[in-house]
Amino acid sequence: MTEDCILTNMFQIVGTYPPGHRWDLSLSIWRDDLPRYLGVSLYPRLCLRRHIEEVTNSVRERTRILQKLAGTNWGATPQSLRTIFVSFIRPVLEYAKPVLNLASTSLEKLDRVQNAALRLVLGALRSIPIAILELAAGCELLGLRRGEQTVLAQERYLRTGEGAPLKDVVEDFCHASPQN
Repeated sequence: MTEDCILTNMFQIVGTYPPGHRWDLSLSIWRDDLPRYLGVSLYPRLCLRRHIEEVTNSVRERTRILQKLAGTNWGATPQSLRTIFVSFIRPVLEYAKPVLNLASTSLEKLDRVQNAALRLVLGALRSIPIAILELAAGCELLGLRRGEQTVLAQERYLRTGEGAPLKDVVEDFCHASPQN
């Protein structure tokens, strides 16, 4: 049984093609086992392990740059290093955060690289508790920021027009979720 093909841009239906539509078969289509979609690397099982590895590697590279700026004899002030952290490193950690539902082990990897960067910003030792680091640097926990951005994205999707695919998905999730 043949069904209609529907194209969407996640906010509205762009076009529909009836079962009798003739497709141009001269186009070649290739299979990508590890595709990237909007900067997020996807495994076929959607476990996002590769994406987390790429994010942590990128943050480590950026932390090395921050380390060069934070020399012992010369270097930027902690305020300048914090500004660089907030504008140069944290966006990489937070990209696509509202839509990524990650395992706790993946979230811990992201937290570890953020904590290493915060220690560098403040010049703190490894023995200092993470909560004190975040308070001293004036940075929120990644988990709190994740939750805040998820709620904001949920509200934004609920305000989209009737029939929008993301609105339907969020409404179904809200009705199925026990906490709502």
